[in-house]
Amino acid sequence: MYLAPPMKNTWTGLAVAMMATVNISLAQVPTDSITRTNPVKVESDERLDRLQEAYEKEGREKGTVAGYRVQIYFGSGTEAKNKANQVKSEVLVKYPELSVYVQWDAPNYKVRVGDCRNRFAAEKLKKDLIETFPACFIVKDDIRWSAIPEE
Repeated sequence: MYLAPPMKNTWTGLAVAMMATVNISLAQVPTDSITRTNPVKVESDERLDRLQEAYEKEGREKGTVAGYRVQIYFGSGTEAKNKANQVKSEVLVKYPELSVYVQWDAPNYKVRVGDCRNRFAAEKLKKDLIETFPACFIVKDDIRWSAIPEE
């Protein structure tokens, strides 16, 4: 059995270690017809379900979950606060559907955009923003739990 190395995020480390034990059995796909389908049976360890439930419970209680945002501004100095708010306003006008966050981490102001649950979604958002904000980049951040769509 493969055990993942210890990771900074305990939930991720446990999930990786347990997913390595998941057994997936697929029915043989017939080669004579593309339209014919066979059922797929997925057997997983019940600990994965409990881990997912615990992760969701923690996220609801805390109000945030690990995710990604795109940082579009970073600055310090006497005019940094005004510039950060100006950038925020520019984003809200051009992209009204996006969540925009101004953070102050002494002595720097940062403007971050989006609530992306995975890196792929953050890359897509960055691609949309890069023409307007060529220096933008992806950062790991705690995102709002309410921003995650229900299944």
